[in-house]
Amino acid sequence: MFRSFFLRFILKSKNRQGLLNLVFLGLTLSSMSLVILLGIMGGLQTNLKDRSKSIVGDMVAYVDLEELNSIQEVGKALKGQNVSFSIEYEHEGLIKSKNAVVPVTLHGVYPLSTKFSIDNESLFPYELLSILGVSKYERLEFYSPSYIDSFFSDLPRSFAIKVGEIVSTRVPEIDSSHIWIKSSKLNNFIRGIRANRIRIFSPMSKRDLLELLGPALPDLRSVDIKSWDELHTSLVWALKLEKIMMTFLFFGMCFLVCLSISSAILVFIKKVNKDLTAMWILGASKDSIFKTSRAALNRLCVLSVFVGLGLGSATLFFIHHFSGNIMPDIFVERKIPVQINVMMFIVSFGIPVVLSFIFVRFGLNDFKNETDYLKNVRSVGQV
Repeated sequence: MFRSFFLRFILKSKNRQGLLNLVFLGLTLSSMSLVILLGIMGGLQTNLKDRSKSIVGDMVAYVDLEELNSIQEVGKALKGQNVSFSIEYEHEGLIKSKNAVVPVTLHGVYPLSTKFSIDNESLFPYELLSILGVSKYERLEFYSPSYIDSFFSDLPRSFAIKVGEIVSTRVPEIDSSHIWIKSSKLNNFIRGIRANRIRIFSPMSKRDLLELLGPALPDLRSVDIKSWDELHTSLVWALKLEKIMMTFLFFGMCFLVCLSISSAILVFIKKVNKDLTAMWILGASKDSIFKTSRAALNRLCVLSVFVGLGLGSATLFFIHHFSGNIMPDIFVERKIPVQINVMMFIVSFGIPVVLSFIFVRFGLNDFKNETDYLKNVRSVGQV
């Protein structure tokens, strides 16, 4: 009965408490904003990782293969398990055009790789070509200080690379300094057959990869395999810090909203003080009135948060399915990405609910300690 009284008074009474309703509206907007923020931020961060993993790989095995048979054996083992992979010889050097000299990383990709297919001799990122000031089909000179020809004097070895297919990975650190060529061309340059990277583009654990490559590479150890997170520790930490800081800011917003709950409850309780006194006269104990009031207000807080989660989820659904390419061409993400997971709902529900429960209890404790129903009865009688 007490619980229904609170609900009717707050929601239906003609002189209902507007301040308390504003608090519930604030809880709704807080949970709605937080779930939208986490959904969009999760989508942006996931797309960033996926773009990088599509080029770098989920895992990279650092090896030293100098025989074609060993390379082919590794390729057969990976193909037998339907693993997407790339076997490369990665080499650093300088590439020179008429306009600039830029440090680059060459990837000599072997034909048995399933991830990359190099048909036009080379793959050049558009951003790198812009830095060099060249266009398609032009020839560039690659210099390597690791290999020296001493015919007349010690000069770094070089060879010409023709600009073939132009690509864009949409990963800035990759587009500005990486080139993919056929392994045969790089092998001719180093005058040998070598492979020092095995990139895995399928989700699997280090243990599974070691078991898979064990027969072909018995000397391969767990420390020779690096996951994407291990290769990008700074970026992973930055993304976590970004999410933590944004959640902390919304925690502060929810704290300010819930801070007003205590004062709103005190104002509301004074408004219904005579009604509560009448319930005490009818036989309700002071403790039962306190517990019932707390349960009713807590339920309203939870209901407000649930409404916010529902509105936030509907907004994310609309953005994901109907927003279209609303961002300008200069942005990597033309469409606002969305990722939905259980954790974001737990955080969006837990923060406002826990804070609201705490401040509801504080507000009602003040009411419980300061209210004297007998004194209220006497004051009414005197009037």
